[in-house]
Amino acid sequence: MQNEIADGQAQLLIIEGFLLFHFTELLDLADLKIYVDCPPEERLLRRIPSFTKWGIAEEDVSAYASFVAYRHAQYVEPTKWHADMVVNGLCTHKGGEVVLEWIRTRLLRQEENRDRG
Repeated sequence: MQNEIADGQAQLLIIEGFLLFHFTELLDLADLKIYVDCPPEERLLRRIPSFTKWGIAEEDVSAYASFVAYRHAQYVEPTKWHADMVVNGLCTHKGGEVVLEWIRTRLLRQEENRDRG
């Protein structure tokens, strides 16, 4: 897989992370950049299972929540303007459907170009 990526042979590469848009070298390589947006409460709710797994106390969760909310606003939120698409990260599936259709179309086009060439 590493060689396929380095040689440009990978058909699809998905990179996930909330600070990825800080790296201009990744932004320049991406064909489609997606920012998944969620309210702070939802982001915290999604992290609670990890807190439980790690044995983090409730008061630590409160301190973490206030620290993360501040840092998110400072470092993550401004980067969403680098995205080609901002997707609602709550209960809607429409954003995922749009992304999936874009991927299918792109892969089909790549396959057709390979067959011709």
